Amino acid sequence: MDEYDDRVLRNYVKGLDGEQLFYEMTQSLSCLQLWDVSVEMKGSVQFDFLFISDGRIYHFEIKNFSGNYSFMHGNLVSEHGYVYKDVLPQLMRADYKLKELVRSTRYEVISRVVFINPSFRVEGWRGHSNVLFHHQLDGVIDYFKNSEVTPEDYELAAYLIKQHRTHNKYQRIKYYPVTEMKKEMRCPKCRKLSLCHVKNMHYTSCYCGYTEKLDSTIFRVIDELEILKVGPLKITTLVEWTGLNRKTIERFMQKYCERQEKYCYSLKNVVKTKESTTFLPEIT
Repeated sequence: MDEYDDRVLRNYVKGLDGEQLFYEMTQSLSCLQLWDVSVEMKGSVQFDFLFISDGRIYHFEIKNFSGNYSFMHGNLVSEHGYVYKDVLPQLMRADYKLKELVRSTRYEVISRVVFINPSFRVEGWRGHSNVLFHHQLDGVIDYFKNSEVTPEDYELAAYLIKQHRTHNKYQRIKYYPVTEMKKEMRCPKCRKLSLCHVKNMHYTSCYCGYTEKLDSTIFRVIDELEILKVGPLKITTLVEWTGLNRKTIERFMQKYCERQEKYCYSLKNVVKTKESTTFLPEIT
């Protein structure tokens, strides 16, 4: 990847990891929770998490900053010299848009930035009512533990979901030659090309500790090849991109695929709607 794409991807993945951590910490709460709602309102605005409870909408903007920072003149400055000046203005812009969106309802909007990473430290910080740190989240979780969801809450959640519009502010089309890509299986946990088939077993594993059913891994490779537009689905193509032996791929094809023409296959309809989009859980 070129430098720009690599930087954008790294920032995206780090942000997603932070949202995943927040989700895991709060998924058992009883309030209604919406994750990643994007709305077009004279410009696009995105809400990381919206919790609906007790006549309020709680908007949480997640930031996964890590390491040591200094707070100077309203800016966050990393120890490497990077300056982040729009954290609170970004929150307040989204707060304003959300209030406009639900203005006709009785719901109050409360917005907070959550610095989710426990390693994040800020020198010179004097506190702000709209900012939460990792060590403060226990209080947030306790607050929502006994929430009761009302029919009105469900109506509001449905309304917000209906307003959702998919967009990507980083969208950029750039084609990388498939011939230059490494033909190996990527681990969905650490994202490295280090997922390998465990000999004589029906699962794959990575040195990071991740394990997965073999069929699920092959389904994911097929999805990736479709995105890359490698070409027709063939046994030889899967052998090349997975490193699995031909007999293993042939058994997979017999179970989940149907022949379209000589040497070319397609996933069966039932597989396309179920198994190719819902992978089996991690083995524990």
